[in-house]
Amino acid sequence: MIIAPVDVKLLTLLEAMLYAWTDRIQDATRLDIRAVTDIVINTDSDHTHAVIDGELTKLSTPIKLRTKSAALCVVDAN
Repeated sequence: MIIAPVDVKLLTLLEAMLYAWTDRIQDATRLDIRAVTDIVINTDSDHTHAVIDGELTKLSTPIKLRTKSAALCVVDAN
C-alpha cells in the first residue's frame, strides 16, 4: 500500500499522524491511498533521501519498489 499526502501543508501532516496513531488511516481525507504491487518513484534530481527502518538514507532515482507475496513472517507468542 502506498500512502502519500495530497499536499505539503502542516494540516495534512497532522491529519496523517492522527489517523495513523488511531489506526484509521483509511479515513484520512488529505491522503492518497492506493493498493499497488509495484511502483517507480521519479524526482527532479538524481537522488533523494528516505527513511528506511528509522535510518535516513540517500537513494538514487528512479526508485523501483515491488512487493513480495508471503515475504512477511508473523510469529505469534501463543
